[in-house]
Amino acid sequence: MRIDSQQQRWSVASHRYFWILLALGVKILFNFLISKQVALVFGEEGITVLMHFLNFVALLSFLPIEGVHRAWLSIAGKKPLQVNTELWIAAHFWDIAIFLVIIVVPTFFLRHFLSLFYFDALQYFGVLASILAYIFLHLFLQYFLWARSYVWYGMVNVLLSACSFLAVYWASRFGELSFVLTALAISYWLPLLLVVLMAAPPLPPLQKKWWLALYEDYQIYWQFILLALVGVLLDKLLAFEVRLWAVDTFGIIDTGYWQALVRVSELLVGMLLAFLAAAYYPMACQMPDGRSAWVYTVRQLRVAVPLVLVVMFLLWLSSEWWLALLYDAPFVRAAAWSHWQLTGDFFRMLSCWGALLLLARQSLMMYLVMQLLSVVVYLLSLASLYQLHAVEALPMAYAIEHLVYAAALYAYILWKRP
Repeated sequence: MRIDSQQQRWSVASHRYFWILLALGVKILFNFLISKQVALVFGEEGITVLMHFLNFVALLSFLPIEGVHRAWLSIAGKKPLQVNTELWIAAHFWDIAIFLVIIVVPTFFLRHFLSLFYFDALQYFGVLASILAYIFLHLFLQYFLWARSYVWYGMVNVLLSACSFLAVYWASRFGELSFVLTALAISYWLPLLLVVLMAAPPLPPLQKKWWLALYEDYQIYWQFILLALVGVLLDKLLAFEVRLWAVDTFGIIDTGYWQALVRVSELLVGMLLAFLAAAYYPMACQMPDGRSAWVYTVRQLRVAVPLVLVVMFLLWLSSEWWLALLYDAPFVRAAAWSHWQLTGDFFRMLSCWGALLLLARQSLMMYLVMQLLSVVVYLLSLASLYQLHAVEALPMAYAIEHLVYAAALYAYILWKRP
């Protein structure tokens, strides 16, 4: 009987990890293909503008995704199915409300935010509508994870990645970068329409003022909203402004070489975070106490640390090869800075477990302190290095930032561990 139980647990875990890993593998493949296509057609400028656009999408979607959606997921495990579905529906209302507030900022400062994109009015509003579609799609994906519908989670992610690449490939034939970015944004609609028509959960009877259902746990809700708001300011907006500063200071060509490294970093770290958000974070949230969550985290880190170290070392050895493969021959110049970027990636990836552990245990104030420390270290490092090292100062500051962040994060966790 015990063997049967173990086999059943292994079967369930294998099913979950298969679809999660399939989604992540396909996502990273198509994202690299998108980068390759843009680099071949538009060169260094194309990579810089592509990264700037993806940062713009993340900037406008971060507060709903990291605030509303994480609040819903944190509250979801404590509610029965029918009530949780109502909470999920209420999350759509808050997504729209917060998004409408957020888009006032780039619309008011339109020239600053769109300085590299050259969108006309129709393209701009089409992009905004598509970002809202992307937010809704992410909420569906979170619902699939909560409901353990891993097949749908995997299939929708694969469809989203494929649609994004096909849109970029088709639009790049016209030779206009703003059209490529618009097509990339519009590609978010097809997967959303699919899940709305085929996989939306049945609507439960809604209570009066159903849109306030999520707000009833206001302490948890507003903690995550505040957390996401700080993330917007200290991460997404900072990255957006630093990229504009780099273009003005070092030129769009050298910035493009640096962004080629950043693109790989974002895909690798994003893949890890997506995996942990699907496979680690929900489990950590369900742990009955801090000790269980810590033991679970250590068990994963024992496997992750040597594995990530080996991957980063191999990427450093082969940096010229994969830069030429993923982009184009001129991008090999960025290999001279790859050791700094990959060092930062190593410590950043290891920090993901610790940061998510703080979120799972709702140590939100300390999480915010760590984020603030990270930004201060980065800006001080960049300010002290850029005049001497030029564009290389950017990956150098990135490495220093995440080394200090990882050391401070795990020092605190070890100090507070049960």
